[in-house]
Amino acid sequence: MCTQTSQFALLLSHTPLVPTVPVQGVLKLMNQLDHFQSVDKQQLLETEGYKVWRDIVSGRALEHPELLNRSLLLAYIDLKKFLYYFWFAFPALSLKYEMDRPGIPLSAHRSQTYVDHMLATHVRQGRPAFFCIVDTDGLDPDADGEVVELKAWEAAVDKPNRRLTVGFLDPSTHPQHPGWPLRNLLALVRFHTHARVDVIDVVCLRKNFRNGQASTERSIAFKLGHQVAVQMAMPKIVGWERNVKGKLGPRVVNLGASMDPRTLAESAIDLNLSLMKWRILPGLDLDVIKDTKCLLLGAGTLGCNVARCLMGWGVRHITFVDNGYVSYSNPARQSLFSFKDCIGGGTEKAIAAAANLAEIFPGMVTEGHHMSIPMPGHSVAQSEEAEIRQTVDKLSDLIAAHDVVYLLMDTRESRWLPTLLCQSMNKLALNAALGFDQYMVMRHGTQKSQDDVRLGCYFCNDVVAPANSTKDRTLDQQCTVTRPGLSFMASALATELMVSVLQHPLK
Repeated sequence: MCTQTSQFALLLSHTPLVPTVPVQGVLKLMNQLDHFQSVDKQQLLETEGYKVWRDIVSGRALEHPELLNRSLLLAYIDLKKFLYYFWFAFPALSLKYEMDRPGIPLSAHRSQTYVDHMLATHVRQGRPAFFCIVDTDGLDPDADGEVVELKAWEAAVDKPNRRLTVGFLDPSTHPQHPGWPLRNLLALVRFHTHARVDVIDVVCLRKNFRNGQASTERSIAFKLGHQVAVQMAMPKIVGWERNVKGKLGPRVVNLGASMDPRTLAESAIDLNLSLMKWRILPGLDLDVIKDTKCLLLGAGTLGCNVARCLMGWGVRHITFVDNGYVSYSNPARQSLFSFKDCIGGGTEKAIAAAANLAEIFPGMVTEGHHMSIPMPGHSVAQSEEAEIRQTVDKLSDLIAAHDVVYLLMDTRESRWLPTLLCQSMNKLALNAALGFDQYMVMRHGTQKSQDDVRLGCYFCNDVVAPANSTKDRTLDQQCTVTRPGLSFMASALATELMVSVLQHPLK
């Protein structure tokens, strides 16, 4: 609770100009909407209101007046639709008082000298939320008023020639009526003074700021007379806030319509992963997955499906490398391509995969590189040597800039050079390959594993160097012939293998 301000410059100040008041409260967050609607609101309010009454009766509220301010927030959040249901309550003790007239401006009630002196002593006291004003001469309305702690009220009640006034920092903006915190303050005063005081002077101190200068021109003052005395029984508790229709009921805020669509997409993706962590795997480190940079060598059937799985795990950095173009046979099995990518001879696969991945989720940091990976067994003309060296250097730079490398190409020999580079750079390499009704997924690349045992790679059992496996292939042999479902299985296992390695304590 604080007085109003709209000055942005105040937020930059180390010393707050606006008086702030600590408010103790309870947040009750419900798991289901029907629980939010059916919970006993009156019981919740009375429970918090009893705490205020207990502190008044025990005298703790005199020593610590901030205990008079309590709050209750009942809430339910629909994280999928971004609907926020909430209902505020500020428990207050309901007592009856006679108000001789509406509040008048403080400047009309007392002289400016009195007001200035009161404000100065209020600052010296640390700007308390609730306080007393003791006049040095009760017969002189212009006598200086000293701001003292609230607990000094009872000691000064019986002293002669003393005019006693209670004051509080008032959040209300109504020109004639006080704010809600006054209710509990009056209950405290009435309980501890009993019949010794028939009339209570009240100052509602309202501070606002204009051009960096504090002003109290909105402050008001008035007199109150008691109709009934406070007995030992707790008074009725009120305090639930009214909604925008002016009725007792919760408020609903739909943030989905006002939020950035990219932010909505990112939070929705993160929500599914967070639920996994909250409900099943408390030790799951989502940040290490999110920050992992993945290089996908091959943007075909395996490359598209691996990218989809990585995105589902929250990976944000994916780079594609491929030398092919999208053909009309690709979109049916390769999930990142569509018919428009095939028109006009086909778009470069790596470029199209990166662009389409960003369309699915704009928060992805993705790029594509159209390049051919040098392979053993494939002859190179002397005129192409410089270009091949540049390609090797570029591939080396890409592998060095990423944390995990996926080998998802069509041929065995195309995996040979990346395998050597991953081994030399100690990069985690994940290899996936498809047959007709078989598939293979393995990891290697890291130099040492547990117990100092070196991991084997894709070529460890070869007795001869890789050869050109694409030479003299007929049309039916140029395409990968495999059962459609195997690519999803192999891609999923390769992704899950990476996640398992990243979560391992010995990673």
